[in-house]
Amino acid sequence: MNRPGTVPYSESSLLRDARAEYLRHNGLGEDGGYGKRWVKVKLGPITSDVFVFVCWVCFIVLCAALLLLVAGLVAWRGFLWIGG
Repeated sequence: MNRPGTVPYSESSLLRDARAEYLRHNGLGEDGGYGKRWVKVKLGPITSDVFVFVCWVCFIVLCAALLLLVAGLVAWRGFLWIGG
């Protein structure tokens, strides 16, 4: 008995053939997109464009925090040199 959305495979089919049938049945193409250099990823309502934007924002915030940390250390060390 097959569940809805499953592909019936014969007992004698090779793994390669079963994989190709699965990819074809689910509309993923002959090789499942493995031959493509770039693919667009969608995770629920988040697309890859949004993901790239979020990564850049996180990177910029991290750089700003590191710059602020270095500036604070330089200012603190300068204060110690002057005071002591």
